[in-house]
Amino acid sequence: MKLLKRLMAGVASAGLLAGASQAQPADASSGQAVEILVPFTAGGVVDIMARGFAAAFGKYLNQRVVVVNRAGAGGVVAMASLVNAPADGHTVAFSVVTPLTVQPHRMKSMPFAPADVVPVCQTFENAFLIAAPPGSPYKDFETLSAAARARPGKITYGHPGPASSPHLSALELWRAAKLELSDVPYQGESQMAPQLLSGQVELGSVTAAMVITQKLQPLLVFADKRLEEFPNVPTSAELGYPIKPSGYGGLFVRRGLPAESLARLEAACQKAMNDSDYQALARRQFQLSEYLDAKAFAERIAADYRAKAQLIPTLNLTQ
Repeated sequence: MKLLKRLMAGVASAGLLAGASQAQPADASSGQAVEILVPFTAGGVVDIMARGFAAAFGKYLNQRVVVVNRAGAGGVVAMASLVNAPADGHTVAFSVVTPLTVQPHRMKSMPFAPADVVPVCQTFENAFLIAAPPGSPYKDFETLSAAARARPGKITYGHPGPASSPHLSALELWRAAKLELSDVPYQGESQMAPQLLSGQVELGSVTAAMVITQKLQPLLVFADKRLEEFPNVPTSAELGYPIKPSGYGGLFVRRGLPAESLARLEAACQKAMNDSDYQALARRQFQLSEYLDAKAFAERIAADYRAKAQLIPTLNLTQ
């Protein structure tokens, strides 16, 4: 069965497995906190967004919400923890979509199936750029391209981890532009920042937040249209490289959650997304915080899954 059908079936019939669990559905009267699993260590953009979301989410659920970091394996550890938790709504995940769209195509063995995870709503989206440190000789993408062709494989670029969205976006770009650069992986942007700023690594495929906070020189943004924060920076699309990163994410539950509990979480998610404090946080973190309901979110994930099924085998990233 195609992933779209499996995801949509999960959204439509999340209650079918409820009889297998004796756990009571989450509600305000239970007194039990809702745990939000985050697939990265504390301090990164997704973690910051998750903690802001948790405050708003708890307010509209009328329930205590706590954030728990479960980093590892490109988000797979957190999603596996979600799938192994009771289907009672007390455990949810605030995650990028790559554990569902990318990792199944590169990992020989997955501890869960994508259909075991049910989308609740989209809550955030990162914008990614190719950027250079201050004082770099690379002032624009044309300058970089010329230098890379003159010195194939000699220019280094960093990214926050193998098969992360910034890494995949950069790999697609280099391939489309017929450029060869040397890959330097890190464990998150915070680890990369000092070496990028010092020039030990010459470029980075990074979030908009890092470009702005670290005063980096942006060369290209992975987008269809220019961003408000970078009006003079060309997009990959306008340069002839229509690359669509999987930098978005949202709230997820495990399959088997009763339909009424899923509906309650989705309603609270929408309210949390529209909360003024969460929207202000999204602006400070330079996030594209467009809300998508469960159906639209699942459809976007399914389309992304199909695209990555074509891409990943061509990049030699399988494990």
